[in-house]
Amino acid sequence: VDPSSSSSSSGGAPRGQRGPRWQDLTHGEAQRLQEMYMRKRMLDRKIHWMKMQDLPNPQKEAKMTMRRKKQEEEQVRREAQEAEAGGGQMYPPPFLDQHPQSRRLGRMEDEARREELESRFRS
Repeated sequence: VDPSSSSSSSGGAPRGQRGPRWQDLTHGEAQRLQEMYMRKRMLDRKIHWMKMQDLPNPQKEAKMTMRRKKQEEEQVRREAQEAEAGGGQMYPPPFLDQHPQSRRLGRMEDEARREELESRFRS
């Protein structure tokens, strides 16, 4: 028998390496793996069940309420512009460090409104 043949008892290890390329789990490791898998399946089922329930979600409610209000305000603003048809503002806006229509101020106001709505929906 040729000692360099690939049918050695080393578990299919390539030449020059000692021992198998893979190793079965011990009984304790297999038990632990099975317990972890069962826990994962249970958590997945629980998450799926909770998603299927219609539980109150203050963040989502606040976001949807703000979106609806913005759409209504935008529609009212468009109607007002159409009604004015070029009348314009009589006085310029007051001088501020930041322009009143700046994105930063808008974001801060929106976040404050959203947090206020979330708080109201929680209580």
